[in-house]
Amino acid sequence: MYAGLAGLVAALCLVLIVVRLSRGDALGVWAATYAVGVVVSGLGAALARSGRTRWAMAVTCMAVAVASLGDNPAFPR
Repeated sequence: MYAGLAGLVAALCLVLIVVRLSRGDALGVWAATYAVGVVVSGLGAALARSGRTRWAMAVTCMAVAVASLGDNPAFPR
């Protein structure tokens, strides 16, 4: 379950990157935060597969928190 959740977060971050780039947004901090979200949630999936479910959930929550910074209005679009 935790590996699937982490995979879903990673896929969502990738979709958000594609959608924002297709809208014509310039690369910036938002892309980096989404990319970090992808990497960290991938780590969460790997932790879940190895049986470290508590760490996997914590890392996946951190991935969501970092990726949500990409929608911060302080970062220009």
